[in-house]
Amino acid sequence: MSGNNQTKLLLKFSPVLNIIQLNILELAKQGDTNAINTLVSQWLNLPRITPKTSLKQNCLQIMLESIEVPVQQLVVPVICDGLINLGIQSLKNAKIYGRVTGEDLPDWQQEIELEVLVNLAVLTPETNYDVK
Repeated sequence: MSGNNQTKLLLKFSPVLNIIQLNILELAKQGDTNAINTLVSQWLNLPRITPKTSLKQNCLQIMLESIEVPVQQLVVPVICDGLINLGIQSLKNAKIYGRVTGEDLPDWQQEIELEVLVNLAVLTPETNYDVK
């Protein structure tokens, strides 16, 4: 298949991919852990890190596994921003863990109070100012 035909084929299916992405977003906003798991993978964009997401009461738990311990300072802010943007009303907090694949216990964990951060994001929207 020539490059031009591949491009046409990709464009033909792009609306389908966009609909699938919108469905994933809507499911995630409703608290669907499979959809949230998919989004966490996309946000991190690190194939070597595998997220495992579960929900216990009003707390989202995200276990990040890799052959090396995921770097907490790099992954937590990305996940936190993504969760804030989703604005899942039913979630009070999130616990994010990092561990080596196959280990029982996490090497680190961090709890985030989503309810507070989501409300803060709503109250203080980003504003761009032109300085002249």
